[in-house]
Amino acid sequence: VGPRSLAPPALGQRAFAASSGEEARRRCRGCGTEHGDFAFFCRACGAVMEADYGSTTHFQLLGLAPKFALDLTEVDQAYKELQKKLHPDRHAQSGSQDRELVEVHAAKVNEAVNTLRSPLLRAGYWMEL
Repeated sequence: VGPRSLAPPALGQRAFAASSGEEARRRCRGCGTEHGDFAFFCRACGAVMEADYGSTTHFQLLGLAPKFALDLTEVDQAYKELQKKLHPDRHAQSGSQDRELVEVHAAKVNEAVNTLRSPLLRAGYWMEL
């Protein structure tokens, strides 16, 4: 696998460089579109994607540049944007599998935000990267 880009993904995209094995698993179950990087929703049809995070970092989940010194307002803004999209009320009429996936995604976002908001937890996480 080649080196990962440290540039943040474009707004609305939660991206990372995936290996070819990870790419094969990231196919939309709704329309079949292949995604080479993790996404919460299919970019082609909007379907909820599987919870296959692979090596996606907390920074990448939130669409933030990987750096220790974070602007917490950026973290909070990214969190609010994602929680609007992942809120259970938005998916109340969806099938049970989509509701479960949205719940898993929301929990993963909560974990990422809790880690990145705390300087101590962020330092420990940074050392694991």
